[in-house]
Amino acid sequence: MIKTRALLVASLVALTSFPVIAASQELTLSEALQAAQEHHPTIVASRLAQENAQRNLSMTASAYGLHVNIDGRPLLGTGVQMEKSVPTNYTKGDLRLNASLSTPWGLSSTAVLTHSYKLDNAANTSLSISANAPLDAASVMYNSARLAMGGQTQAYAKAVWDCQQQERQVVINTLRTYWQLELDAARLQLSRAELAAKAEAYQQVFNKAANGGATDADLLSALIELRQVEASLHKLEVSYYTQLEQFALDLGLSTAPGQLPVLASSGFVTKEQLTSFFDQVALEEAAATTSLTVMKKQLDLYTAEEKMNATRLGLLPTATLSTNYTIPSLGRLNWANSTWNVNINVSLPVIDGGERKLTVQSQQVALQAAQTALEQARNDARRYLQRKLVEWQLAQADTEIALLKLEQAHLQKAVKAEHFKLGALTAADMEAAARACQHAALNLQAAVNTQYLAELEIALIVGAPLMLGEHNLHQ
Repeated sequence: MIKTRALLVASLVALTSFPVIAASQELTLSEALQAAQEHHPTIVASRLAQENAQRNLSMTASAYGLHVNIDGRPLLGTGVQMEKSVPTNYTKGDLRLNASLSTPWGLSSTAVLTHSYKLDNAANTSLSISANAPLDAASVMYNSARLAMGGQTQAYAKAVWDCQQQERQVVINTLRTYWQLELDAARLQLSRAELAAKAEAYQQVFNKAANGGATDADLLSALIELRQVEASLHKLEVSYYTQLEQFALDLGLSTAPGQLPVLASSGFVTKEQLTSFFDQVALEEAAATTSLTVMKKQLDLYTAEEKMNATRLGLLPTATLSTNYTIPSLGRLNWANSTWNVNINVSLPVIDGGERKLTVQSQQVALQAAQTALEQARNDARRYLQRKLVEWQLAQADTEIALLKLEQAHLQKAVKAEHFKLGALTAADMEAAARACQHAALNLQAAVNTQYLAELEIALIVGAPLMLGEHNLHQ
């Protein structure tokens, strides 16, 4: 008997000694949301993707506009003097200044200023200017360079949309995690209070057993209850601090010992702030228009239509206007020696082995696929919204049930209070009833939070502002 009781006492001491991870820096919800926008890995990655898309667009656009470069070719060689017919070593070379200008509509021009020199002859400087302009619609509106520019522009637009969507989603996820950690911290306090109560109850049983008022079976029963509460608390602590550490990492905060954040009270959202009704038809139409996937598919359809137009116009003849003006010597300027020409080049494929026909068919298939993909994206957006509305309805029902359970807990506490006055219950019983009310209140708040987060998810789908009271969470 003595050995068993000693073992139980040692177990009690071990079970009630939990290390608590230190946390020092206070963090508000507003600070958490701001830190998430700056440091969250998802947002950082999406912004890098946006910057890369913008860089690619700038690189494509840099092909248009004025380009100037200088090059030369000094040459050491052997030549023949015609009047003497004897080999002569000479040095010859030139230096060129090249300027070019091009536009996305196919118009281009170049100017070349050339300075030639020899050791045994005078230097010469010449100028040549040329320009090319497409005359057919296909070359002007749908040339490969312009289509490439359009492709990079659309890629950048998609990257911007992705980044904005990720920022809004991170806002919701940060709010969800912050609220969850707040509730878990409150539950930890209740669990620790319950553990203290169980430890006190065990001590009372132990004292009774020492006086012969309780058996070893009673001690074991009390210890089992203590162990169960202790195990539950340990799981809560591990889960809480693991989630808190990951939360701090996502926000770019320190996770060093003693540096984990302490979450300041957010005030939570109240049941009165919840939405009681949604217009499903209006939301479905909004989702079918503003959904990110739908917007991307609309761009894909536009690209397919542009390529289809380019293919059809490509069946027509192409024409190019070319001009050139050359001044052979600027030092000895003689307009009679200058040359110029204007040409119009016309091209019409006659026999191509069926390539044009196959190209048109291929673009028609691509266009039909883009149209189908857009319609599918709209249907998917409507169905996704419907699922989110069902989740919101389920969350609404959970909120009502949690409210009823809180009322039930208060009623049960009131009944126990009457019994306590009559001496039928102990102070420990009343403390347990108070904790039950607190648990029910936390469960109600969790249900309210879940319902509000479901409303934010719906707002995310239809492109509405993410509001928390009067505050826009993402501006």
